[in-house]
Amino acid sequence: VNEVEESNSIQIFPNPSNSLTSIKLSGDWDAIVLLKVFDVQGKLVFEESNKVPTIKLSTENYADGMYFIELSDQNTSIMKKVTIQH
Repeated sequence: VNEVEESNSIQIFPNPSNSLTSIKLSGDWDAIVLLKVFDVQGKLVFEESNKVPTIKLSTENYADGMYFIELSDQNTSIMKKVTIQH
């Protein structure tokens, strides 16, 4: 995986989230990206392949706290923080 390129980016909103998080991808992503969600201990709590440019992630069953969302394709990998508050 190459280093993050400035042309590819993601926006996560709302942040903090309570039940549904939207992830908007911009730039030159592949048609399908791999979405992974990790808790603060680094444990993988969710994994799924998704189509771009917008992904909806249900967070209603997640415990309150900070999580890391990683999106990757053949060329790019980006990780962002999201806070869950119910």
